[in-house]
Amino acid sequence: MREKMIHFLLMILVGLALGIAVSEKAPPESAMIIAVSPAPTPTPHPVDAYRLHRESVRKEDIQALEMLMNALDTDEKIRALAGEELLRMSARDQVELAVEGALSAYGDGKAICVAGEDSVTVFLSQSLTEQEAALIFELVQEFSLVSPENIRITGC
Repeated sequence: MREKMIHFLLMILVGLALGIAVSEKAPPESAMIIAVSPAPTPTPHPVDAYRLHRESVRKEDIQALEMLMNALDTDEKIRALAGEELLRMSARDQVELAVEGALSAYGDGKAICVAGEDSVTVFLSQSLTEQEAALIFELVQEFSLVSPENIRITGC
């Protein structure tokens, strides 16, 4: 009985050893190796790329202004100017977001609004009728409080 048990255990060990040897064995030369390259990274739409770049630049500008405001050795006059610029940047951002959000809801999700100190330019991805252009013009004027002669609407 003892011999049968030892024989049985030896058979299991041999089986395990063979299984390990087979699993570690290199594939035969005739085996087909398929190389899979990673999927190419899709190129973002130019409008999306612009928005990402704009956001990145703004974050850097905000950090620089906040550093000026929080530095202990910054002159009070400079600190006040930095705070005023942060407020102006925030106001321009709000105009751009409001106009782009409204245009997106209107059906042009790829429109871009660029708000300056006293001007606003809107780039649309679609053609407009005169009535639609007038509506967008009024919308921009309402959100930005910029005088009408400083508002430009253009198609891309």
